[in-house]
Amino acid sequence: MEILKQIIKSSSFIKFERLIQSNRVSHCFLISSEDEEYNKQFCRAVILRLACNKKNAQDESNVPCFSCDNCLKILYSFHPDILVYPQKNTFLVEDSESILKNIAIKPMLMKYKIFIINNMDKSTNQAQNKILKILEDAPKNVIFLLNTTDVNNVLQTIISRTQIFNLEPLKVDEMSKILTDKIGSVNHIAIKLGKGWLGKTLALVGDKTLSEYDFVLNLLINMKSSKNIIDFVGKFSQKESFMIRLNILQEILEKILHAHFLISDDEKIQSLTKTFNVDCIYEILNLIVLSKRQFNANVSTVLITDYLLFKILEVKYICSLKK
Repeated sequence: MEILKQIIKSSSFIKFERLIQSNRVSHCFLISSEDEEYNKQFCRAVILRLACNKKNAQDESNVPCFSCDNCLKILYSFHPDILVYPQKNTFLVEDSESILKNIAIKPMLMKYKIFIINNMDKSTNQAQNKILKILEDAPKNVIFLLNTTDVNNVLQTIISRTQIFNLEPLKVDEMSKILTDKIGSVNHIAIKLGKGWLGKTLALVGDKTLSEYDFVLNLLINMKSSKNIIDFVGKFSQKESFMIRLNILQEILEKILHAHFLISDDEKIQSLTKTFNVDCIYEILNLIVLSKRQFNANVSTVLITDYLLFKILEVKYICSLKK
């Protein structure tokens, strides 16, 4: 529930609220962001706002109460006027046919009957073409909430019949409250790397992210000669998590940079200010940017890692000479 509460406070939802307040609710929205989970939860927040039958007299924005009959049925996913598709993994022609059957049934508990179609970009062209006629002839009391992580994979004929609504990332304080509710603490690394996207941040939370952080931090502390590079290059260059390690390396270096100007509570970070001066940090940060470009150009991660670690070792040596 905390996820929904924070989404409702977000800048994206406030913009959507203005559409509601000004009676500009389209019969069909295409909710778009790069984060699949965020899209789904945003749609849930929208239907809570539209369905809630209790108005908080002290809240002019009509924030849902989370406790009325409509809200509870939505939270527990059994509201008769809310239908969520696809029924399996991908939106298929059968889903379009199911919508066609259900669309004629009038809403039972609320003003609207709402159809949510998740991951529209992953649906088949046949299913999209099948739903097209339904979107054109939908009754006035029906709202479609489609969502996508890639608008380019949605047929132009579908897009032309929808109102596109682009989501903005959640803010740090919003993600912090979500993580505190979810895991009992704030994982700053996950928030930093997730860049405000709900699903990506939640995926980064856990032992794997923390172990990756410890690995990269250990590399910066203990890599003291070319022989040590062999100890680190194998794991660092693993392709499936290569960008995560680069981002963590960037995050740690930025922390060291800040510690040069404001003493850090993290003793390891503070101790690394003696190893890396400000100029050296900027040089490595530039190397990380280069490494990311090389990765996107399909250069071997082993070659990228070899070069990056040797340069970090060289920078550490130069810093030691300047002491």
